[in-house]
Amino acid sequence: MDRDRPWPLRVLEVLGRAGAVLTGVAIVVLSVVPPGLRPVVSSQGVEHSAIFLLFGLAFGLALPRRIVLQAVAALVFTGAVELIQMLAPGRHARWSDFVVDTLGVLAGLALAAAMGRVAARLARPESRSSGSA
Repeated sequence: MDRDRPWPLRVLEVLGRAGAVLTGVAIVVLSVVPPGLRPVVSSQGVEHSAIFLLFGLAFGLALPRRIVLQAVAALVFTGAVELIQMLAPGRHARWSDFVVDTLGVLAGLALAAAMGRVAARLARPESRSSGSA
């Protein structure tokens, strides 16, 4: 984390790191528990999209300005989550889940990039002083 960056951006990075760890752990745990122990909130597609979007958002905030690393890590993570399910009794890996998970995490990364740009613009001293003239 760059100490020379404005504090709002540093706060977003810290929150992003905490959120990425928490959602990443939740995704792994919910992916390997027996199906009967996994809570069901909505359809499988909605659940997958939502949690991976949250993970992508948090991961994107945690590692700003590293777009290629984020995209590669997202593909590796979503693929690994699907593959570990093959080792869990009663679970299975699906290409459709991989696609939905990857699209969700990429949407979250895009949202994080947009939020980072807005936060950076708001944190610039000239953007605050120009509005008060």
